[in-house]
Amino acid sequence: MQRRIIIAVFALALLAIIGYNVHSQLVPKPLRPFFVYITQISFGGLDEPPNQPQIPFAYASGHAIREDGSSVEISHSLYNDRAAMFDENKAIFDFSTMRKTLVNDTAESTTTSALLHHDIGLWKIVPRAHCGGKPAGQMLGYDVEYWEDNTPAVSTKDGTEKPMPHHQKFWGAPALGCYALRKEDKSNWPDGSVFMDSVWQALYVVEGDVSKYFEIPPSYKEMPPSEVMAEVSRKYPEIPMPTTDLLNRADENYRRGQRWLEHPPEEH
Repeated sequence: MQRRIIIAVFALALLAIIGYNVHSQLVPKPLRPFFVYITQISFGGLDEPPNQPQIPFAYASGHAIREDGSSVEISHSLYNDRAAMFDENKAIFDFSTMRKTLVNDTAESTTTSALLHHDIGLWKIVPRAHCGGKPAGQMLGYDVEYWEDNTPAVSTKDGTEKPMPHHQKFWGAPALGCYALRKEDKSNWPDGSVFMDSVWQALYVVEGDVSKYFEIPPSYKEMPPSEVMAEVSRKYPEIPMPTTDLLNRADENYRRGQRWLEHPPEEH
């Protein structure tokens, strides 16, 4: 009788251990705030050859992720091996207020619009136990998984939609909400020529409080995109301005985003 009780207790303990291990593998741990520094090397052009030559450029950015999945991208750029004259710029995705704020230090401005429900899936970092990929070793001390996405992009050049081949490779860390510590991205124009060929690589990750990255100087003024670029051009006339058509479309999107701050559209 005593032997049966011992066996039963052992079996229950074993089931409990197995159940805990399965639970720990399926239920993600709470997201810890972290900062990651990324470099990007790209080769491509904004227009189809031969209208615009393919150019290389480098891009460095820092990403701060908060416990609630809100994020900030802090960026500087290099074009044609020459440092652009911009100061630090930020793109803040704040899901506690459902606002996206672009902060331009050169213009001392903010450009604010609404985040919508579908933006949660696009931009919010959430806790994950797995990324849906295959184990791929470690990067920067974190276990990573590898997966690919071959969803075609769409070209709207000349007002017509044409599919563009688009291949993406990711190495994401489950402990960081599947944030990609490396990403390879290649897309082609419909004629097969390269539109953009890019590699993102994380250089380091620091866990801890990131609230300072979400701060905005109180003296900065709210501006639409056209006013931001006009101020940048006034300070640095050697930086080329976007086309009037592009700025008009950016301002139209901005005004729409401003309206949605008060009256979000219905989403299906």
